[in-house]
Amino acid sequence: MDSIITGDEEDRCIYCGRYGFTHKHHIFGAANRKWSEKYGLYIHLCPDHHNMSRDGIHFNKEMMEHYHQVGQREFEKWYMDKGHDGLSARHEFMRIFGRNYL
Repeated sequence: MDSIITGDEEDRCIYCGRYGFTHKHHIFGAANRKWSEKYGLYIHLCPDHHNMSRDGIHFNKEMMEHYHQVGQREFEKWYMDKGHDGLSARHEFMRIFGRNYL
């Protein structure tokens, strides 16, 4: 599935806007990586904002938390666009990903 994150482009860092080579970052990693892939919950980041510098998402708790929240909001919006209400969307996200980030 393509990324459902608004503004994500494969060749542009969603964080700084730099065009060129990017890394695909699954917003919900580890055990939830497969679900991030299935539901399009990933973003593209330049190497510096992914894991090649201290500014990268893997080393920046605030940045990681921000994109966890963005990912949950986008999932809930996507789920509601399929005809479900907001409460059902929240419960479905929590069922799949194990917690509420909002």
